[in-house]
Amino acid sequence: MAYDTSNGAQWEVSPEQIAAAKAEGKIGFETAPGTVAMLPIRSETADLLPFEWALYGIGAGALAFLGLRKKKAA
Repeated sequence: MAYDTSNGAQWEVSPEQIAAAKAEGKIGFETAPGTVAMLPIRSETADLLPFEWALYGIGAGALAFLGLRKKKAA
């Protein structure tokens, strides 16, 4: 989750981007030619990020259990 926060994965247009654009004297952040965002826009997939990381954790745990199980005697 810290990785997503540092990358800004939860935002399409972050508050920092809008603040930087306003500091340059613009109305807002230009998302596409002719389209300006004046308020932060949250990503549509932002609510799924914790579930995505939970699935990664479950997968890593399953691999650890498979790797650490007892080997059958031959």
